[in-house]
Amino acid sequence: MIDAWILRTTDYKESSKLVVAMGAQGVFSFVAKGMRQYKSPWRSVIAPFHHVHLTLSKGTLPALQAAELASSVDEAMAELPVISYLEHIAELFYTLRDTIAFETLYPYWLHLLPVFATDPEGYGMMMEIKLLYVMGITPVFDRCVICNNTVRTGFSIAEGGMVCQAHQTPETIIDSDVVVGLYQLYQHDIQASFPPMDRGKIRRLIDAYYAYHVNVQTTARQLIRTIYTY
Repeated sequence: MIDAWILRTTDYKESSKLVVAMGAQGVFSFVAKGMRQYKSPWRSVIAPFHHVHLTLSKGTLPALQAAELASSVDEAMAELPVISYLEHIAELFYTLRDTIAFETLYPYWLHLLPVFATDPEGYGMMMEIKLLYVMGITPVFDRCVICNNTVRTGFSIAEGGMVCQAHQTPETIIDSDVVVGLYQLYQHDIQASFPPMDRGKIRRLIDAYYAYHVNVQTTARQLIRTIYTY
């Protein structure tokens, strides 16, 4: 069996679905034949954001042979703020699939999922920072990214981390509360509550970092902006 998390489904031919999922081996696709039929046993199992166990046929586009939920689906996962962030994260996983170390990311994501609905905004942003880590482009926090000076005075999106006074530019972010908040998300323990932070400013900083370093902005981000008004 293959352990997987469903990213998306689309209609395929007359009665089937084309399913895109991710696992420790990366992102992959398969066909769920007859899934669009009302009596299909897979309709309640194969859905976006479900954690499942799969048995697939062989081939370049395998067919689903068996499927079961790996864990129960929490009703809280259907709430709009949760869905918006899950869609956002799923888009990032899919778009950046060729640069992600899924063998590291996937176990962490499964560990985070049970608590995700308790604070989708906090855990969503935390996951985005962890995603930068598994892509090898996490921000440098412990020193000036240019000269290794441990006396840091600001954060540079372009340089990819903290900078000292000698390497500040007009674009350097010197709001310490925002930079500290970003670092707290990076270091956060999944089981702990989030400390107070200006989430709007941190959200915009993460967006800008992604836009500069990987040129990505998801469509779900627009829904997040509407829900959280930033």
